[in-house]
Amino acid sequence: LMHSNIDDIKRVSDERIAQAIDLMRQGKVVVEPGYDGVFGKIGIFSVKKESVIMPQHDSDGQMRLF
Repeated sequence: LMHSNIDDIKRVSDERIAQAIDLMRQGKVVVEPGYDGVFGKIGIFSVKKESVIMPQHDSDGQMRLF
């Protein structure tokens, strides 16, 4: 999913899933961090686009938070 072509994903999946993957790749998601044992949330099709935060990627493609 990290390197597949979006058109290929659309062909074997759903257009909305392909769009969500594309938005994740671009970092256009809203991340609400968790706290005190409460899980965080990721909003993909959210209205609050100004609150976009995405973790950085290391050189091997692994996501990191800090």
